[in-house]
Amino acid sequence: MSNAPWSISKANMAHECTYRFHMRYTKRAKGRRIENSAGRIGTAVHDILDRMLQGTEFKRAFVNASIQKLTRKEILELKTHEEGIKRFIERFADWRDKMGKPEVYPEVQMAITEELGETGYWDKDAYFRGVLDISTVVTRGDQKYAVIIDHKTGMPSDIEKYKPQLDSYVAMASVVYPDIVGAQAAIHWVRAQEAADEEVIAWGPMYKRPVIEKLILPQFLEHLQSAEARAQERPTPTEGWYCEFCEYQDSCPIK
Repeated sequence: MSNAPWSISKANMAHECTYRFHMRYTKRAKGRRIENSAGRIGTAVHDILDRMLQGTEFKRAFVNASIQKLTRKEILELKTHEEGIKRFIERFADWRDKMGKPEVYPEVQMAITEELGETGYWDKDAYFRGVLDISTVVTRGDQKYAVIIDHKTGMPSDIEKYKPQLDSYVAMASVVYPDIVGAQAAIHWVRAQEAADEEVIAWGPMYKRPVIEKLILPQFLEHLQSAEARAQERPTPTEGWYCEFCEYQDSCPIK
C-alpha cells in the first residue's frame, strides 16, 4: 500500500517517528490540538509577504494578516517582523531588477508523478507535491533558470539542515519547467536582522540540469522510497524535537 502523495514534511515524519506517522496517516486518528503560537505567527508572516509581493503595502498587508485568529500578544510579536519583511521586499526588488524583472509567482502549488511527470496538485496520480513560497524563472542570454525561495520565521541556522526540502523544490522545478537549464533554491530568514552575521537570503547551490538528473532526482526519489519503507514498519515511537509539537502525546507509549 502506497502512502503517496508525499510532501517533504510527511516524508520527514516517516523517517522521524513511525508511531506519529501511523496515527496521522494510517489510522487518521484525531489527536489533541497543540497550541502553536509560533506557527500562527509564521503563517501570518507568509501572508504579509505574499500580499506585498503582489503589490500591497505593508500596513494594509499587516492588517489583513493580523485579523486572523491571533492573540494581542501574537499581533505584537508579528509587528516585530516588520523590519525583516520590508528589508526582504526591498532586496528582492533589487534582485529582480538585476535579473531583468522576471515574473514572480508566490505560493505556487506543484505536483509530480512517480514517473517524474507534471500533474495537478490534487490529481490522483500525484506522487509528491509541495507549495513553493516564491517561484520564478530567470532568463540569462538564451538560457532559463528556476529560482525558488522559501520563507522561514525561525532563527537562522545551517542551510544544510534543509537540504531535503530545498532539493525537493529543485527536483519539482526541473520537471515542471522542462526548458530550464538549472535550478537554485534558497531560504529567506525573516529574523536575520536579529543575528548580525546572517544574510537575509541563504542560497543553495545552482544545480545545472545534468547534475539534477544524475544526482538530485535520484537522491530525492530515494528519500521518498525510504520514507515509504519506514512507513511500512511496525509503528514505533521515537523521541526528538518534534515531540513538543506532536498531537498524539497523550497516547504515546513512551510518554
